[in-house]
Amino acid sequence: MRNEILDDVDFIAETDRADLMTVTLSFRSLLRLERHVWIDTESGTGRAGDYSIDLEDWSYEASWDNAVATVHTDDEPVARDITRSWLHGDGLEKTLEYAKGSIVERK
Repeated sequence: MRNEILDDVDFIAETDRADLMTVTLSFRSLLRLERHVWIDTESGTGRAGDYSIDLEDWSYEASWDNAVATVHTDDEPVARDITRSWLHGDGLEKTLEYAKGSIVERK
């Protein structure tokens, strides 16, 4: 998953915020400094929810963790595309277009 997200892009940096958690990835945007993504990869069961993707905007204060939405999917390309879109600076609606067939929780 890490390589899929970082391959051929120059606007995403992996952070060390998830270092202590072996099932979580953490990325930030180099274009929109307030944008961050957490991906929990714990499940591995092959059903929707294997990846839980928190889309964060640190200027958004309506949720305790600054998440504007959480997407649950078992599709690795969907997780990659959502992460790339959000961290590239696309709006929430455009980013969620990649979430077809996924469970989306808006915050």
